[in-house]
Amino acid sequence: MRLVPALAHAVPAAFAAVAALTGYLAVAPTMLSAQGTLRGVVFDSLRTMEPIAGAEVVVKGLSRTATSDRRGRFTIRDVPAGQYEVGFFHPSLDSLEISAPVVAASVTDGRATDVRLGMPSLSAMAAQLCAAPLAPASAVVFGVARSAEDHSNLRGAIASVRWYEVSITSGVARQLERFVADSTGADGRFVLCGIPNDIAVSMRVSAGRQATGMLHLSLDGEVIARHDAVVSTSDSAALVNDTELVDDTTLVARPPGSGRIRARVRDERGRPVRRAVVGVRGTSASAVTDGDGRALILGAPAGSQTIVARGIGLSPALEVHDVNPGAETVLEIELSRLPTELPRVAITGKPPEPVDRAYEARRKMGFGSFYTDKEIKAAASDVSFWARVPGVFPMSLSSVGSDPMPMMHAAAPQPGQLFCIPNILVDGSPQPFIDPWELRVMMREAKRLEVYPRKIEVPVQFSSSSSGCGSILIWTR
Repeated sequence: MRLVPALAHAVPAAFAAVAALTGYLAVAPTMLSAQGTLRGVVFDSLRTMEPIAGAEVVVKGLSRTATSDRRGRFTIRDVPAGQYEVGFFHPSLDSLEISAPVVAASVTDGRATDVRLGMPSLSAMAAQLCAAPLAPASAVVFGVARSAEDHSNLRGAIASVRWYEVSITSGVARQLERFVADSTGADGRFVLCGIPNDIAVSMRVSAGRQATGMLHLSLDGEVIARHDAVVSTSDSAALVNDTELVDDTTLVARPPGSGRIRARVRDERGRPVRRAVVGVRGTSASAVTDGDGRALILGAPAGSQTIVARGIGLSPALEVHDVNPGAETVLEIELSRLPTELPRVAITGKPPEPVDRAYEARRKMGFGSFYTDKEIKAAASDVSFWARVPGVFPMSLSSVGSDPMPMMHAAAPQPGQLFCIPNILVDGSPQPFIDPWELRVMMREAKRLEVYPRKIEVPVQFSSSSSGCGSILIWTR
């Protein structure tokens, strides 16, 4: 029989297909058996030291993924034998904007391969963010700068952190100011490396001449922390000048801001705190709570601000919040009770405490003005007190609020800037951003007060190297 040409060509192709299918079926059992299982745990080896739930585990080259359970466990079955790279994604990594380390895994025929996944080490994270290892007692602070009006990323914004250190040279203690800054790219992201994590610091983010307030950061031993910030590009109260961005001793009169803050202050038991003072750091925008613990603050600058709440017998609260431009921001603030201090037992003939001796030694030198606890208590309720202190001139820094700020003559006055804000220290620690209303509350807790209206009179250990202003020393112990 003779085949037509088309069929003559189709028959060999059909035999070839059958042969190929036969060969595939012959090796299929072998290929199916050459599979294994990947299993393991995702662990937070950096912060919580606990398993991570909800992590998405991925294997490079495979389309299958797994999600870790509440114990951090995961299992991926039917993995062909071979060498793989395993990693994971999790919202905690997204918040840090870093990637988890990839782990190599070898899958063998019919067996389970255990894999341990975890957060990157501190050195790896520092290398990703700062390209340098972390120094002891230091941290990396990063975040994204956005506009308060439309929440868009701010390119070219400057994030900076300032703090003070004590340097002892030849037995002489000096206060030194430290400064770290970084500018943002198109993504609005900034990274600040080498920030001390054992003291409170202040951060400010500026975009052109608009800026946040001085943002209180207390890292409490953290080695890496994210702190985003929003800057109002329209609120005139958020407008700063170049001098103010690097020097907090410049007298700046501010218009009222466009934001309102409705705060409710409670203690740790949920009870309202009456007559607590709540305000925006760096401004005179403040209010006193009523019997229900509520206060309405008008004229608050828009953008990220430090909200301070203080009450007698309570630990102060300093919290960073975003104030909405031209709108009302509602806050819940909790104040905790100060630790109970047992009464002191008076012992006849006991020598004075070292703080007392140092205070008396400075008083006898004849520089500055010194006040006792009774005089200070009266000053806390009398805003005219500062007008009676030699070399001090009470002035209003804002059209918002009524508390005057005790000002001093600038050592090197500039045109239009004859006065400066004094350096304020509480128990020897610099408080560079104390506001008039906040100062009044601190005076209620003071036992001693020293006022040095000229920098040349200030004891060297309490003098700021970056300011030409005098100092006010408040002692609560």
